[in-house]
This record gives sequence, structure tokens and C-alpha cells, in this order.
Amino acid sequence: MNATEERLADALRTVGETIGPEDVPPPRFTGRRRAAFRRPMLLTAAVAASAAIVAGGAVAGGALSSGHENGHKTGALTVPAGEVQVEVNLCTRTSSNASCEGKEMTGAQRAELQRALKADRRVREAVYMTKKQRFERFKARMESSGAPTPSSGLPRDIPEAFIVTVARADAKSVMQSYLGRPGVDTVIVVGR
Repeated sequence: MNATEERLADALRTVGETIGPEDVPPPRFTGRRRAAFRRPMLLTAAVAASAAIVAGGAVAGGALSSGHENGHKTGALTVPAGEVQVEVNLCTRTSSNASCEGKEMTGAQRAELQRALKADRRVREAVYMTKKQRFERFKARMESSGAPTPSSGLPRDIPEAFIVTVARADAKSVMQSYLGRPGVDTVIVVGR
């Protein structure tokens, strides 16, 4: 295994340790079957893994010091001490989550999710990121970690998302609140 594969395996193991069976909503099966893995899904997994690597490095060693003595930085967003980021990834046509039904999140679903996040008292900040913004953030993370930037990935392969900042103690309940909502593919706690 090369260094990139080892980092990816460690990041996936870390993400796997942050969520348990009780955190995942029951599956919603549709009548049709789809291919379990597609190339964009692998790129989405790489984005999540790189987020875990960057956040883990920031928390463990201050590798991404933001200049704030008690905070850490994940990508372009600074997270104060005692808080974490929750990535609410939106459905795409290539999402393997059955609840997405192979469709992009609608504008109405996005607006409803944004209203819910704004009204949620546990949420300190919710930043909407387009596919292109997330792809640029992903490339910056890969470059800062010394890993090669994928040449085949395109912004369309990465889902839009709301990057939500919450208190560390609220991360699990926020994740559970937004998993399974219409138009939401996955919810990942970064830097837990």
C-alpha cells in the first residue's frame, strides 16, 4: 500500500469509528436496483476521507493552525475549540443512497433544509457550498497534505453541501436530525 492509500484507509477507519449502527436511519428501498458503486461515489468518499485527514491533523497536532490559539481550521473555514463541522451532503443523480432515488436535490428541498438549519439552535453557522467550491476545497486539502491531486475528478462528481458548525457535544444529535431528510445523501461529522 502506498502512502496515499494508507492515509485514505486511516481516514475511512476514523470515519467508521465516529458513526455506529444507531446513527444510520433504516434504508428506504425503491423498486429498482442500481449499481452499488460508481466513480463519483468514490470521489465523494475521497473528499470525506480528506476532510477527516485534515480535521484529524488539525485537532491532533495543530497542523493547520489558523492563528487562533483555541481553534482549528478545516479547509477554508475556521472552527473554534469545542466545535466541529458537520457536512450535510446533498443528493446527486449519482448518489448510491436509495432515498435520493437517482435525483438531484430540488431547489425547494434545499430551501427547506436551509430554513431548518437556520432555525436549529444547535447550529452556530451553516455555509452552503457549490460543487465547484467543494472541489476547490478538496484540491487545496490534497495539495496541503502532499497527496497528488486527482486529474480525473470534476466538480460535478462532488455533491453540494451545507458545512455546519456545531458544539462538539451536539454533533451526533445534529447528524441524526438531518440524516434521511429529503434531498440529503449523507451527513458526516468532521474532526470528531
